[in-house]
Amino acid sequence: MKKAFLSSHASIRTALLAILIVLGGGSIIASLQQINDSLGQYRQSRDLSEWAYVAAQLLTATQHLTYERGRTTVVLRSAGPITAKDRAFIDERRRLADAALAAALDRLKDLSDVQYADTFTQWQKVRQLRQQADKDFVVVRKSRDPNLSSLWFETVSKLIHSIQLSTEGLLGYFKPGEITTRLTLLAADAMELRITAGHEAALIAEALSAGEAPTEERLFHIHELRGREDRLWQEVERLVGYEGIEKHRDKAKEVKYNHLNVFRSMQDRVLSELRSGKKGSVAAAELTSASLPALDGISELMTMTTGHALRVADEGMVNALETLIRHIVWSVAIIFLLLMASNYVVRRVVKPLEQVDGELQRLGALPPADKKGNEIDRLRDSAEALERSLTARHEVETRLKRANEELLIANRKMHEYVSVVAASHTELEQAYKELQTTQSRMLHQEKMASIGQLAAGVAHEINNPLGFIISNLGTLGKYSVRLMEYLHALEEITRKMDLMDTHDDCTGALAEIDSLRKRLKISVIEDDMGRLVSESLEGCDRMKKIVQNLKSFARLDEHEFKMANINAALENTLNIIWNELKYKATVTKSYGEIPPTLCNPGELNQVFMNLLINAAQAIEDHGKISIETYQDGQSIFIVISDTGCGIPEDKLDTIFEPFFTTKEAGKGTGLGLSIVYDIIKKHAGEITVESRVGKGSRFTVRLPVRNEI
Repeated sequence: MKKAFLSSHASIRTALLAILIVLGGGSIIASLQQINDSLGQYRQSRDLSEWAYVAAQLLTATQHLTYERGRTTVVLRSAGPITAKDRAFIDERRRLADAALAAALDRLKDLSDVQYADTFTQWQKVRQLRQQADKDFVVVRKSRDPNLSSLWFETVSKLIHSIQLSTEGLLGYFKPGEITTRLTLLAADAMELRITAGHEAALIAEALSAGEAPTEERLFHIHELRGREDRLWQEVERLVGYEGIEKHRDKAKEVKYNHLNVFRSMQDRVLSELRSGKKGSVAAAELTSASLPALDGISELMTMTTGHALRVADEGMVNALETLIRHIVWSVAIIFLLLMASNYVVRRVVKPLEQVDGELQRLGALPPADKKGNEIDRLRDSAEALERSLTARHEVETRLKRANEELLIANRKMHEYVSVVAASHTELEQAYKELQTTQSRMLHQEKMASIGQLAAGVAHEINNPLGFIISNLGTLGKYSVRLMEYLHALEEITRKMDLMDTHDDCTGALAEIDSLRKRLKISVIEDDMGRLVSESLEGCDRMKKIVQNLKSFARLDEHEFKMANINAALENTLNIIWNELKYKATVTKSYGEIPPTLCNPGELNQVFMNLLINAAQAIEDHGKISIETYQDGQSIFIVISDTGCGIPEDKLDTIFEPFFTTKEAGKGTGLGLSIVYDIIKKHAGEITVESRVGKGSRFTVRLPVRNEI
């Protein structure tokens, strides 16, 4: 009978668990799907923003290259040298075109099917031809290369064509899918509108620069592009209306007016004048100025929508992640509570019912337990038996009352347990704070231990000059005694000479002075005193420098960030720990030209000291330590390498963990590299290590160049 009850209880618990897993798992799966959709929208918006930026840069480069091509061709075909106005116009076009093209190619190099290699090659050819054109600009036409103007026009045209193919290739990277939102569709339409309008502007600018009416084929292509632009504007207005963002709607209205009413009207006037052969009333510079509100406005609308799409996708991902966490927490909590409740029911209800069932069987009120039937039938039989037996019913009521009391006691105990858990949580928080305080104290002790480790070396460095200063002062003391004796004798002889009357008496006094100089070795004192004073002053300067370096280095508890030179900090650290290094290694320095940066010099001194002392300790007999600094972009690199024993490969991932050390017991706390890692991270930098056993190690520290925190 007991097995039947336990089997029934296990089945109930299994069913409850299955229901909870289905409900909780469904919520978790739905949250994960929501996160996946938000992540897909975020990636799609991010990629679309990147491609839109590249397309805008390519189209800007096309526009300025078109003007440069036309003006350069006109100058090369003119009779005289270039004018200052043309020179300034061409230089400005070159600068703007190169800046836009360089920014675009830097992002195109990782994409396929966008003509990167061909565009880059054509750009280099154009830059070479610019140098030849600059030489021909300053001479008259008969001294120029007669083929340069046609070669120039053809080469730039190839570059413009390659750029146009690149912009068309970018559109192939955007493929709308199930997760595509109206924002990303709006950004994609804005990007395609910018590409189409840019192509049209380049064609008209090319015709204006050449001073010739476009061919019928070109005119047809321009009208085809305008038809595409009108359709795209309709789609943009529709999506902006659905989106309901007033700022986007106002921006689209403003840009559409500048594009279709202002810029296109000026383009129509240019085409009309070119076709009629009249002298153009619109200059290239005027057309360029008119294009900025239209084309840059489309780019700005594109940037606004892609940025908003990124923010919306990011918020969706965060909300989905919060929902997932809530579902997981609630599911685990409910499962835990039901398991606790089911276990409690088994202990307090099922077991007493088993006792009642067994007693009824003993009295013969119930059939044997091996009779077929389910637990409900047996409980019904038990109820009928209890009704027939007043004594048995009274006993069951007593047991149930006792079980209820026990349930109340258990409830009170549960409340007490919750209070204990809350108190334990408070104690755990206090213990965590104490652990943080202990860790901070240990880090401070490690810093102080580093300074203490250097004390003997610094004392030795000070003791050397101090020794010969004391020796020189002793010698000077002896010399002063002789000089005082000599001065007193001179005073006595001088007094006697004042009383002498004859020349012979004076001659004897002078002989006495000469004899006294020889006996006291006054000439030797005169020659040696200057050297002794000079050496003593030099020793004082050495001690002053050591004390200044130690004073600067010992400011480890300063929390102030200030502008400092990394090379000076390294040199300061070397001066302090030189006694630790000179007997173990030959130090080579290669300091590069690096700018000052905002940092905590005291903390960086701690970094350099730990790395250099570790390098010296890794060398068994005598080796080499190399220090190199250089700048790469907006980063400063400090490389410290040694020819020591090296670090095993399986230890490289753990050397920056607190209390990890490869030294013998008692020779290291394991906090040195952990402190280095924390300080570098505090400075927004990073540290990497390369090492081979038996060959040595190479630590590379990267710090950003900063002017403010």
